[in-house]
Amino acid sequence: MINCSNLLELHRALIAIPSVSHNESEIADFIYERLQKTGANLERLGDNIIAWLGDTPKLLLNSHIDTVPPTNDWTLDPFTPVLKDGKVYGLGSNDTKGSVAAMITAFELAANQGLKGLAILLSPEEETGGKGTEVAWPWLRDERGWAPEGIIVGEPTELQVGVSQSGLLVLELVASGDACHAANALKLGATNPIFLLAQDLAQIPHLNLPTLPQPTVLTGSEAKNQIPAQATAILDIRTEPGHDHKRLIAEISQHMKSEVLVRSKRLIPYACPENASIIKSIQSVLPKAQAFHSQTMSDQVHFAGFNAVKFGPGVSARSHTSDEYIFEHEVIAGAEAYWAICQEFLK
Repeated sequence: MINCSNLLELHRALIAIPSVSHNESEIADFIYERLQKTGANLERLGDNIIAWLGDTPKLLLNSHIDTVPPTNDWTLDPFTPVLKDGKVYGLGSNDTKGSVAAMITAFELAANQGLKGLAILLSPEEETGGKGTEVAWPWLRDERGWAPEGIIVGEPTELQVGVSQSGLLVLELVASGDACHAANALKLGATNPIFLLAQDLAQIPHLNLPTLPQPTVLTGSEAKNQIPAQATAILDIRTEPGHDHKRLIAEISQHMKSEVLVRSKRLIPYACPENASIIKSIQSVLPKAQAFHSQTMSDQVHFAGFNAVKFGPGVSARSHTSDEYIFEHEVIAGAEAYWAICQEFLK
C-alpha cells in the first residue's frame, strides 16, 4: 500500500528544491540519495538519475525534474509549497513533480517487495531540450542494450493515456533586399524584402500541406524610415503522426522566394501502437483511462520505435501558470496508479 504521508512529504520536498532548467544538480542529488536507500542498481549521467531492479528492465518510468522559470505574476513563493483547500501550490507541483514523487514512491514499493524488471529515469532539461532524456535514453538503449516493452512518460494527463503527441517543426523565412532610406527606395529601385516576405506568407495557406504553418515572429528594420536588408518570419508548424518533417521542409522551400532555414526539427510526432501491452495494462487496472492525442510536447518524442505513453497525475492546463498547483488526492491517485500498473505489467 502507498504510504500517503511519505508520498506527500516527498512531493513537497521536491517543490522546495528550485530546479529551473539547467539548474537541476541539487534536486538530482536529493533523488540520487533517496534512491540509494532502495538498494536498486543506480547510475547518474549528468543530472539524469537512473535506477533499476533486476537486469535489463521490462517497464521504464520516465519523467522530468526541471521546471520553467516562475512568472512575475506569482502571488506565493514559487519554491515554498503551500497547502490550501487540498491543493499543493508551488512551481512544478503539477508539471511534473507530482509525477516524479508518485513514480519514486511506486519504485520504492517495488524495491521493498522484490519486484524485478522495473526502471526509473528522471531527467533534467525537458523544458528546454539539452542534456536530459534525449541524451540518457540513447545511451541506455545503445550502450546498455535496454529495450523495455513499455515506457510511461510522467506528465499531467489526469490519468488518461496519451498514446500520441504532436511534433514541432520551426522554420525561418529570410527575404533579402536593399537597405536604404525609405524616401529614396523608388528612385534607387531598391527591393524591399518585406514585400517579398509578405508574398511568401500570403502563399502559405494555399499550399497543399498536411498542416498549416503559423507565422509568429516577424522582423524587419528597427528604424521606421529605413528599408531593411532582410525581413524574416518564424513559422511554427505543429505536425501529427504521419507527417514527414523533411517532406514538409522541401514542399515549403519549393514555393518560397525567401530562403528557408530550419531552426528546429528534432521534435517529431510520436504514436504508440494501439495494441501495445502498456496501453492494455493501464486500461486493465484503470478501466476509465481513455486513450487520447496530446498537443503538448514531452520526452515521449525521444522513444521512437518503443511503446511509450504519456500518463500521470495533474492537469495539463495548469502547467506553466502562475500559482501552479495540484491536488493532494491527485498525487496519491497517481502513485496508486503507477504501482498498480507496475504489478500488472510485470506479473
